Amino acid sequence: MKTTKQTTAILEQLGLTKNEIKVYTTGLSIGPSKASKLAKHANLKRTQAYHILEKLQKKGLVSIGSKKGVKIYIMEPPSQLKNLVDKKEQELEKLRQNLDKAVTKLESKSIDTPNPTKVRFYEGLSGIENAMMNVIRESEEFFAMAPINTMITSLDIDFLNRFTEEREEKKIKSKSIWSRPPETTPFKPSKHRETRMPPEDMDEFTTTLIIYGDKVLSIPESEPPYAVLTESKSYAQTLRAMFNKIWKDSVEIS
Repeated sequence: MKTTKQTTAILEQLGLTKNEIKVYTTGLSIGPSKASKLAKHANLKRTQAYHILEKLQKKGLVSIGSKKGVKIYIMEPPSQLKNLVDKKEQELEKLRQNLDKAVTKLESKSIDTPNPTKVRFYEGLSGIENAMMNVIRESEEFFAMAPINTMITSLDIDFLNRFTEEREEKKIKSKSIWSRPPETTPFKPSKHRETRMPPEDMDEFTTTLIIYGDKVLSIPESEPPYAVLTESKSYAQTLRAMFNKIWKDSVEIS
């Protein structure tokens, strides 16, 4: 049984190795079989097949039967893969609980900085993603100006989906001014988001600005990518006032 790249990638995310995927999908296609037959069809050595079958059995994807006194291996139905997801969720929840305890201990040992840093730099796409996730974790509302087509093509689609889903889940309100209508968009319609286009006489902007609380996140169109977070009440108030002025003159996106 040949698997698509997408299916293989999903199975690898569940913790299966390439050879485990090969043996499991082979077993699904040829049915209950001896280890030697599975090894032959999967183009593996018999010793390799035994080792892999043992690992698949521990993961709950293989059971053992007997036919005429000979041990055969039976692949569990693909629906069993969901159990691996449940296991990962349990492990993640346990990790989250342990992390909360660790954070509490670390915070108790940290000293207060009399003059905390007001400007922070985030380098690379992962840094930008972390900075953007902080927006929806630290605020109940934000205002954004974005060259939307550049943002959609430069950021990972899975991240944009995760950002949107978490924002929706927390019911965070936003007003966004997009430089032009997006060619394609991963953003689903939302009653929590208002979106407009700037006035026609306004020059196109190439830097994304996100204003929330007393903070402003700036993401310029640059290579290598980076973002700058500025924490300043007066700066945020000034940019918010400018945003509101542009917003009044902007056109709603249908």
